[in-house]
Amino acid sequence: MWFYGKRLLLMGVVVSLALMAASPWIAGFLRIDTVGPIIVLAAALPIWCVALLQRGVLQGSQRFGRLAISTAVEALAKIASAIALLTLFWRGATGGMLAVVVGAACAVMVGSLMLRYLPYGAVRHIPRVHPARYSLVTLATLVLLALLLSIDTLAAKHYMSASAAGLYAGVSICGKIVYFITSVLSIYLFPLFSSHHDRGEDPRKRLGIALPLVLGRPWVLAGVFVLGAHMGC
Repeated sequence: MWFYGKRLLLMGVVVSLALMAASPWIAGFLRIDTVGPIIVLAAALPIWCVALLQRGVLQGSQRFGRLAISTAVEALAKIASAIALLTLFWRGATGGMLAVVVGAACAVMVGSLMLRYLPYGAVRHIPRVHPARYSLVTLATLVLLALLLSIDTLAAKHYMSASAAGLYAGVSICGKIVYFITSVLSIYLFPLFSSHHDRGEDPRKRLGIALPLVLGRPWVLAGVFVLGAHMGC
């Protein structure tokens, strides 16, 4: 974890500086008057890299209770700090983005506590073989998934008026709730599939069980949304 943590932190800093340098262009594309929110959000990237590495260790070792605590603490810290910042100190998009940084920092602190079960030694072990291909496929999948979840809102911010884009973002978040609830199952299944892969076993039986659950949940939740809309909820 130390070996990969240092490298992820360095890469996060490099990408963060690149985003800060490109912030005027990004602000122009999103039609934002100030680059402050983009710079603050970019500053959170190195912290996120460490937090996500910690969660990857928790997920891979199948410590799902600790993973849930880490995720919940970040969300609660983000909400609480956003309310405090926007109400008392800084009313604006930059203040809201500061809440993201606070949430990420809280996730790192809690993750450090949650990982105390790991054995600690004075000697840092360097992995003998880096699973480069497997890591790249996973990274590409997660990046494409992030684009799938956000690119429509970014396009709305560019092409729509501010009020219409805000309304669209709210509706889009409601739709993404369907994904977020369904994705919990994939978080649980991913390390199980990985362990089967490492042992050279065929995970298709588990995949056959999981697919109906993953595909069935969105239809149920979409039905709830439609029913709620017709009932005027």
